[in-house]
Formats: sequence, structure tokens, C-alpha cells
Amino acid sequence: MIEALRKRRSATARELAAATDVSKRHVAKTLARLLDDGLVRCHESVGTHGADVFHAEEGPTSGVVDLGAEEIANSLVWGSNT
Repeated sequence: MIEALRKRRSATARELAAATDVSKRHVAKTLARLLDDGLVRCHESVGTHGADVFHAEEGPTSGVVDLGAEEIANSLVWGSNT
């Protein structure tokens, strides 16, 4: 996600979702964590139709974001065969 954002000068969550082929919800959750870690900054409501616009800060070019099951699945996973 951070690499996709760094390829642009700025992007909305929708633009990043399209560029990375993941859901907008996943992008929003990842961006929230990147904001908390100081790796991106957000200009609220300045994009088309009031969208937030994100910019990458200088920092590591790769990393790991720890997402739980509730953040990547539509419903809880109860077993390995569900």
C-alpha cells in the first residue's frame, strides 16, 4: 500500500484500492494504521467529492501490518474448514 502511495504524489482511498486490487475498507484500515505510525499524512475533505487525500511520508519502503481476522474477513472465522 505504501509503495502504491509513493508512486503517486497523493491518492484517495478509492484510488489506492483500485491500484492495489483490494477493498476500499481494507485500504481505509491500513491507512489508519499507517497514519498512527506516522508513515502517511491525510488532508481531510480536499479531494473530489470531499474525499480525504493521503500522502506518503519518508520512511521504510516495506513493512508488515498486523491485521486480525475481523479486519480482513466479512465474518468471523470459526474453524479451518469454514
